[in-house]
Amino acid sequence: MNCNNCGNENVGEVCNKCGMPFSNNSPNTHNQEHPHRGYPPSNEYPPSGHNSHGYPPPHGHHPHGYPPYPPHGYPPHPPPYGYQPQGKSKVAAGLLAILLGYGIHYFYLGYISKGIIQLCMWIGGFIFLIAGFVLFGIAAESESLLMLTVGLIVLLFSSAVLLAARIWELVDGIRILAGNLNVDGKGNPLVQ
Repeated sequence: MNCNNCGNENVGEVCNKCGMPFSNNSPNTHNQEHPHRGYPPSNEYPPSGHNSHGYPPPHGHHPHGYPPYPPHGYPPHPPPYGYQPQGKSKVAAGLLAILLGYGIHYFYLGYISKGIIQLCMWIGGFIFLIAGFVLFGIAAESESLLMLTVGLIVLLFSSAVLLAARIWELVDGIRILAGNLNVDGKGNPLVQ
């Protein structure tokens, strides 16, 4: 039996040369379904990007034999010769921690989650501080011992939160200036 695709004479169900199946490969029926002689029906083609056996190409290899490409699809661009990524300033981060606070030094260094935690500590501490003073005012007007006790507990709690946030920032500032914390959030070393 001769293959309609390549003309090779074969014995079996599939052509040994081009791999086209001989079932439904008579000259009349196949050419009537597809006027382009020798091409299999569209449902016999492998999916786009797959090889003739139906498997996708290995990762990083182009399906049509072009040079391999990286996973994101663009060729890699190496940094210029001698390029060193610049980290943030150690002095600026330390001074932000010691003088300003509120987690701004963490935002500056790229540690966003720690910066949010310190900022929330400050905001929560101030909210509880205001609530404690309001409760003290209510206790003074109503002369209620319960309100005075609750106001005192809220004030002590807010003071503890604010003091803990401030000590944390001072310790961070000293660690940054001493060199114990020496990389930013991207892993680049801090510079002077």
